[in-house]
Amino acid sequence: MDLKEILMNILKNAPDTTKEDLKDISDASGISEDDFINTSLELLGSLAAGGNSGKVDDVEVDPKELQKGLQIEEEHSPDPVIQTKITKDHLIEDDKYNSHTAVVKIPVSQYTGEAVQIHKLAEYAGQYGNVASYRVDIKNTIAHVIFRLANES
Repeated sequence: MDLKEILMNILKNAPDTTKEDLKDISDASGISEDDFINTSLELLGSLAAGGNSGKVDDVEVDPKELQKGLQIEEEHSPDPVIQTKITKDHLIEDDKYNSHTAVVKIPVSQYTGEAVQIHKLAEYAGQYGNVASYRVDIKNTIAHVIFRLANES
């Protein structure tokens, strides 16, 4: 279980957790206090931002787009409820958001970050020449290379 998963479990199952409790968890898990605090703040910031889906939980979205989004958003959380919330937030902004996104997952040990590799990964995703931007999220041993596409795929 990675740090974000640990923190999500705490938020879901023990919302009254104190700062001392968090320090004990950090110590017991062998995670540095700085990493623990920084990841906690990042996660809380993203939750506090809230997005749109809390306001329109019953909004109808394209089931295909929702399914694509759930696969893409597993990089943020293993929790399907959170994946659904993030996906709906994106789909409210752009109803084809996930069709405009491609993800390639590779082992961190094979990820170099070099431009040549990014181009090859875009080509592998069938999107070479169609990438507007990309970002890389590393989770445990997997690098998620997320491409935002210039045109609808």
